[in-house]
Amino acid sequence: MRKVLIGFLVVGALVGVVGAAVAQDAAAPLTQGLGREMMTLASEQTGLEPADLLRQIRQGSTLGDLIIANGGDTQRFVDQTTALLTERIEAAVADGRMARQRADRILGNLDTWVTQAVSGEGPLNRLRQRRAMIDRGVVTREVLQIAAEQTGLDLQAIVGELRSGSTLADVLTAHGVEPEAFIDSVTGAAQTRFDTWLEQFREQLAEHIHQSNPTGGI
Repeated sequence: MRKVLIGFLVVGALVGVVGAAVAQDAAAPLTQGLGREMMTLASEQTGLEPADLLRQIRQGSTLGDLIIANGGDTQRFVDQTTALLTERIEAAVADGRMARQRADRILGNLDTWVTQAVSGEGPLNRLRQRRAMIDRGVVTREVLQIAAEQTGLDLQAIVGELRSGSTLADVLTAHGVEPEAFIDSVTGAAQTRFDTWLEQFREQLAEHIHQSNPTGGI
């Protein structure tokens, strides 16, 4: 499930070439299915399956890197993608979903936005940065504290090893803790906290649904 989510995030970032300007122009239908089409074009340029493209993008490659490394033509990809978007925008104008003036403004920047996505700038670069932030956020201080308790190390010692290049799994294994068992213990603790919160929420909900105007004036 995590890999699928990452895949959708990367595709979403590619669609973000127009998302920053098109979506805010109430043109969400323009991007429907667009990510799949763009990945198909990228596959044709590289000979790689979409899953391979997504994996390598996640590891830090740009789409442009992959196209060039596999004998593709980045400019051709940019042209094809721009043509796809142009077709959709023109259809939106014809259907009355977008004003001509807005369409012209977007079309005037399309080539730049697509080129930025291919080179890893703009939305795609922000996605990689966001993914790194998410990964760091998963290993919270609380998780490290549990690791410290199980390994017998103090918190600063663990942080020091992580900063020197070791993974948390490396640290756990080196001090006799099985990573899978550690994951089970951390998720078990999280489940306990969630169950407690859920029970409190249930009690509060049971109380509030019998009150007048339970929405608080919404």
